[in-house]
Amino acid sequence: KRAGEDKKKDFLVTLANLLGLSVVPDRIESYDVSHSAGEYTSCGMIVLEHGNFVKKKYRGFNIHSVNDGNDLLALEECIRRRFAHDSDENGWEYPDLILIDGGNNQVNRVKTVMNEMGIYIPIFGMIKDEHHKTRTLTDGENEISLITRQDAFVFIYKIQEEVHRYSLSLMDAKRRNAVKKSSLTEIKGVG
Repeated sequence: KRAGEDKKKDFLVTLANLLGLSVVPDRIESYDVSHSAGEYTSCGMIVLEHGNFVKKKYRGFNIHSVNDGNDLLALEECIRRRFAHDSDENGWEYPDLILIDGGNNQVNRVKTVMNEMGIYIPIFGMIKDEHHKTRTLTDGENEISLITRQDAFVFIYKIQEEVHRYSLSLMDAKRRNAVKKSSLTEIKGVG
């Protein structure tokens, strides 16, 4: 167990060097927006601490301001709501690194929102290739290839798959609840 923990610590140091971070990312948060043809928009936030997924700290956000499939506005609402919580609140401590499922547009939108809020945390986007696999990371301007770094590729790929799975499950639950409702059940006296 100790050897596994040491290996993860060493990898996080390597990841910090690869991304040019000033601190080792002990807490990582990742975000993804999911919707069904623009409806039932949800944003999932997953958390890793010391390189391990911490499912009890995952958070889901039902997006209220967007119903047209605009991922950037949905992501903006999610980030504003998430960082409205103080870092001292239970389970809401600030991360050392944020990973967004998306490219330059998503990263730059999140940076703009966080700068407005006075919060400065390293942010990278996870860009997929034509086979839906993570090929590179972006800081909004520059790209960092993961092709030659198998360990980083596997780590980032697992994060991207998990955040996608989680945000999709949130959207699907929201859609299923809506499908169960009918305009007939809204009529008083009709059950």
